[in-house]
Amino acid sequence: MKKPALLVTLVMAALLFSLAPAQADTYYFFPIAQGVPSSYYSTTSNLYMEVTEDISDNSATATFVFHNALSGSLVDGKPSGAYGEITEIYFYDGGLLGAVMSITNNNDVIFEQPEIEVKLPGAQEVGIPAKATATFTATDVPGGGTPGYGINPGEQLTITFALNEERTIGVIDSLNAWTNAWTENAPNFKSGSMLAVGLHLQKMPQFLSENNNYATSSGFVVAYGSGAGGLVPLPPSVFLLGSGLLGLAALGWRRRRD
Repeated sequence: MKKPALLVTLVMAALLFSLAPAQADTYYFFPIAQGVPSSYYSTTSNLYMEVTEDISDNSATATFVFHNALSGSLVDGKPSGAYGEITEIYFYDGGLLGAVMSITNNNDVIFEQPEIEVKLPGAQEVGIPAKATATFTATDVPGGGTPGYGINPGEQLTITFALNEERTIGVIDSLNAWTNAWTENAPNFKSGSMLAVGLHLQKMPQFLSENNNYATSSGFVVAYGSGAGGLVPLPPSVFLLGSGLLGLAALGWRRRRD
């Protein structure tokens, strides 16, 4: 193997082995309104999001996958059990998230960024600013017992952001900073060091909320993580390819010596 080809092979192998694995964790939501039945938050699989932070030399992105795993359903057009439709999603950060790269919609779940400002119900009651950094709403939320284009039970939605180059903290770390404050019963959003996410869940069965009022919707805020977050391992094929390139380089170097 000639010297230039040998150098190229070594560089390619080094780049493959230097790929930074992504960080990921799962986070769960808790209702803001009082009186929401415990069936909406008693298990971690009800309303949750999977977050992946992927940073390389050329780009930095954060992907959020929102899941509605509630067990309720519509019966004769009326919500039964722990039913609800996620109709709005709110992000609060201090310059961490950049441009929206993609919103992965499908035939049943369609979200967009609204032209007019909407607010998460009860946000300021839990220490979150009134105005969100980024907001996403379902394009159609019909009344009555008709499912809309929000995230209904069994459905999900994926949103991917580019990260700002001037960021001083990572996505996972900033989410953990917020959820730690929530766990300590001291939710006080700090711009620049925290990332909070909220949901608006509508079409719930009636429940007795604060001031003895009946409600059919509630804001939810990300409250705690799984605690099992960590690095996402690179695919085995990457290591195989890198090992193969190193093997070719070693063989070429040996032939040059001979």
